[in-house]
Amino acid sequence: LLLAPPFHPSVEIRELVLVVSVAWANSRRGTRATRCGRPSTPSPCRSTAWPDFVDMVERTLVQTGLPGERLELEITENLLLTDMATASARIRELNALGVRMSMDDFGTGYSSFSYLRQLPVQTVKIDRCFVDGIETPGSDAAIVMRSLIDMLHGLGKIVVVEGIETAEQLDLLKRFGCDLAQGFYLSRPVAPDEVGAYLRP
Repeated sequence: LLLAPPFHPSVEIRELVLVVSVAWANSRRGTRATRCGRPSTPSPCRSTAWPDFVDMVERTLVQTGLPGERLELEITENLLLTDMATASARIRELNALGVRMSMDDFGTGYSSFSYLRQLPVQTVKIDRCFVDGIETPGSDAAIVMRSLIDMLHGLGKIVVVEGIETAEQLDLLKRFGCDLAQGFYLSRPVAPDEVGAYLRP
């Protein structure tokens, strides 16, 4: 719901982003947001290979009191492909803290179901580029979308589809068995001072 700010290379800034994100998630416990699912936060880094990244997450969880199970970090497939072995190791360490991982914008880079089998990510977010045209009966877009959802479910992943802009698209994705969806049809980006009212039970 909130547009993520651009991330900067400074470790201090990256840690600040993580602290603020987790503190916000912690403050939302018991609200509509956490009853519908855990907050998903863009990972404030450009490489999960950073030696201090897992320590940064663990330290932040301790400082804020948020259980790891209440946090999900988003990473892009291009980030993962930079160093598959190291990325996988870092993700497993985060999973050990209870933190779940989500692959964002799936399908925009070098997508491969073979590497998804190797990576311990729990959620995959299908990029909005696959949504265009799915409401057209018998379209290739609809066939591809249904196949993607079925294959990701076969790998045990939770599937989120991005870029939903019409009721027809949402209804079709429900029939395809999509787990979660996001897009302007469901909500436009919410200004920071309006988030509290939006999430109020």
